[in-house]
Amino acid sequence: MDIIAEVGGRLVPFEVKHRSPEHTGLSDLKGMVYFCAENQVERGYVITREITDFQSIDVERDGSTARFLKIPAPLACYWLGRSEFESANRKEP
Repeated sequence: MDIIAEVGGRLVPFEVKHRSPEHTGLSDLKGMVYFCAENQVERGYVITREITDFQSIDVERDGSTARFLKIPAPLACYWLGRSEFESANRKEP
């Protein structure tokens, strides 16, 4: 796993796989699968290289289920940057 954010008291894992789509399957996400099962995390994000690589992957391990959303890197960077910008603008001086 590359990044674990805490948002509103919940953990949100991010895995960066800036590779071709055939290298972003479940066999390449073992760490994230383990983390989600151990911490009862229901959602994670896989940042990928391909601009058309949108996919939802449902994972079950040890009775725990999680959903991973694959998002292209340019879009993920935009969303994260936009979120930071809006958060900074909401703060009162």
